[in-house]
Amino acid sequence: MPLPNGAIARLGVPKKYQRNLGSLMVAFLPDGRTAATAGPSKTLRFWEARTGKQIRSLEGYLKFALSPDGKTLATKTGEFETVLCLFDMPTQREIGQVSGGQQFSFCFSPDGRQLAFGGGTTNSRFHDPPLRVWDVATAKPVQECPLRKLLSALCFSPDGKLLVTGKQQNLPPFVQVWDVSTGKEVQHFLPEPGPFAPSAVRMSPDGKLLASGGSHLYVWRLAKGEELWRNIGLIDGVTDIAFSPNGQTMAVGTLEKGALLLFETGTGRLRARFDGGVPHVHSIAFSNCGLMLASVGWDEAALVWDVTGAILGAKDGPALAPNELAAQWADLGGEDAAKAWTAIRTLTVHPKQAVPLLKDRLGDRKSRLSPKGLARLLADLDSDDFPTRQEASGHIAQLGPAATPVLKKYLAATPSLEGKRRAEELLVQICKSGLVSEEALAARCCEVLEYIGTSEAKELLAAEATGEPVSELAKHARAALQRLEKRPASP
Repeated sequence: MPLPNGAIARLGVPKKYQRNLGSLMVAFLPDGRTAATAGPSKTLRFWEARTGKQIRSLEGYLKFALSPDGKTLATKTGEFETVLCLFDMPTQREIGQVSGGQQFSFCFSPDGRQLAFGGGTTNSRFHDPPLRVWDVATAKPVQECPLRKLLSALCFSPDGKLLVTGKQQNLPPFVQVWDVSTGKEVQHFLPEPGPFAPSAVRMSPDGKLLASGGSHLYVWRLAKGEELWRNIGLIDGVTDIAFSPNGQTMAVGTLEKGALLLFETGTGRLRARFDGGVPHVHSIAFSNCGLMLASVGWDEAALVWDVTGAILGAKDGPALAPNELAAQWADLGGEDAAKAWTAIRTLTVHPKQAVPLLKDRLGDRKSRLSPKGLARLLADLDSDDFPTRQEASGHIAQLGPAATPVLKKYLAATPSLEGKRRAEELLVQICKSGLVSEEALAARCCEVLEYIGTSEAKELLAAEATGEPVSELAKHARAALQRLEKRPASP
């Protein structure tokens, strides 16, 4: 069977529809090259993600969770089984058991020392065991939360201090946030009711955003408890959510013919779509380098996708013409997220051209946005020389929303009639330009350099990281460098 467009490999042989869809799961191991799958066949399999070659298998397991370091495995043997078995992965020796309810929702804390396991049952009785947090080393409970409902989703915050749950029952509050140290609810969110309960809750890698998916897709700012964006109507039911390691992309599995959607996290705009052709994408996962994304649907055969094109595409293939490079830079700074994502992918597979381009354009931009640069451009708006005024207007317009506060301040200072006219025209032009904010542009540029990951890309990131601490570009460059330091060998 041919692979869908954009897929690298298929893990296993497609099968007919079976029960226990809640057990379908795919995950990447910390090495970034190995994937694990499980499903109704009750076999836990490990694969070479790039080739689809099976490495080994463990029989008798319906559902699993891997600790972030890959050293501990938690498994569930049956749909109504209430006990999880813990295994030491290197030796495959059982090291303990934890008990709960008839849950498919269990997960490790980011440090791998704790395991959360819901306690509800399909009958939802009052005496069901509560949601508990277990110490992995001792296999003893260390905390419990007063929640006895059957959970449809569960995750830890990146720092391990919070636990997020989604209820299977269609009763508010649907999504709750718990303090792990006290076992008390600290926050809750109320998505609009729909036919599906929250099927996934995920926190962004920086811990600032919380996403939930079910009938609809929501992203909230956790600190303020406010909605960042929502998506209602585009998706025919959300099945799973995964943030890319850099947090800039949010992958969403759907019920719609195996559709896997990529959203720009900050804007909520659609970046790309992968079509696996299999209904009900139940589980998705990014590799820790962010270059691969795995999904598994009803046929139990997971697909591994080339997210950026860096694996399937030949790096530095036919060179881009100067006008093509200019177009990629323009798309990178535009509001059209799909075009911007295409630019990110195109530049990623042309590193020898992309790095010099970004170095040159970012350098020019920083120069113009500096206090001296802005003062010079504003002064030139009122120049006696018409070409000088035109050139200044063009440079300011290219800065986009970053120039808006400066132009408003300039107008408040009562400039000349010519300066006032040009500043007002520029504000209207920038508003209609379709250019993104400085934060979004900085994030996209650093995405490209992080995906490229060469020594030249790292040098440019290091140079940008030394900028002002409050600079969006410096902030994203520092974060990208930290992730690159932790990235395993290229897959």
